[in-house]
Amino acid sequence: MTEAYETFKVKDQTVQIFQDDNPDSPRNWDNVGTMACWHRRYNLGDERPLEDPDEYRWNLLDVHQQAAIEAWEDAEKEKDAPDWYTIEAEKQERVTAALEETTLMLPLYLYDHSDITMSTSEFSCGWDSGQVGFIHAPKGFENMSDEQILKCMEGEVQVYDQYLTGDVWGYMIEPGGNSCWGFFGIDECRATAKEAAEGAAAVAKHRRQDRLKTLIRAGVPFGLREQELTAG
Repeated sequence: MTEAYETFKVKDQTVQIFQDDNPDSPRNWDNVGTMACWHRRYNLGDERPLEDPDEYRWNLLDVHQQAAIEAWEDAEKEKDAPDWYTIEAEKQERVTAALEETTLMLPLYLYDHSDITMSTSEFSCGWDSGQVGFIHAPKGFENMSDEQILKCMEGEVQVYDQYLTGDVWGYMIEPGGNSCWGFFGIDECRATAKEAAEGAAAVAKHRRQDRLKTLIRAGVPFGLREQELTAG
């Protein structure tokens, strides 16, 4: 086991906080959003599509939306001297507009410098960062409002960023060896460990009192009671 990140006392209990070096990926949980990511070196999110982002977005449309855009595109290409660049640009605008009718989507940005961190907002350093994908969910998912779905997806990205940055923790309490792991965010780990240690201290106190009563009833001399308590 790695060295404790921090150690503190709660009454007679010693609490040690450790970085969880084998956490479960939050993308294995029941999530609202689906993360699609494209990166040469990292396996990120839920899906690493073989198609490019534009084709992936196209495949999120239903057949009726695709048919409408294809009909417009065919008509544009039939015109004299069609401007292929303009047609493609407008096609992507139409895809975006169609997606907005059925799908909620947030961009995913990655900052890669020694370690990696992810956000739905752009990073200030453009040299080591850029968009790597997006997270999306269908409108009306489980009868939630658009605002609720977007808030859930924002939260999912924040938790996934904690996973990527190693902000996942566990604790051990001695004596007794009580431990728990998989806390996303060290503050939650500290608070839970403190509560657990206080509970363990209370249990230990009651056990000691019960043991002391037993020793008194058994007529154990005062001078030997502490020795018996420690041994017990």
